[in-house]
Amino acid sequence: MLSLASKRDYLYPIRLHYSTFVYNCGMLEEKCMQLVLSLDGVESFGEEYIRRRRRQLVMQIENLSKYSSALTVTTRPFVNALEEVEDSTQMV
Repeated sequence: MLSLASKRDYLYPIRLHYSTFVYNCGMLEEKCMQLVLSLDGVESFGEEYIRRRRRQLVMQIENLSKYSSALTVTTRPFVNALEEVEDSTQMV
């Protein structure tokens, strides 16, 4: 595998986009956690509507966080495959 600084590293743009993508997904998951924690601090004072709405929001946020995690896991094999192709072409 070539270094990121190499001029012949044809996958550098893909790696750069992927690492930015992973970083953004991680930041999204962090923001989701912050939102859930802030919702935990909302007092319902026995109001069923508030409790129900808070539960709905927490579920939506958790689903978004799971989706973000799944995206990073799902896309990693594509980058691995590209790196394998690059490695095999350099052996020739």
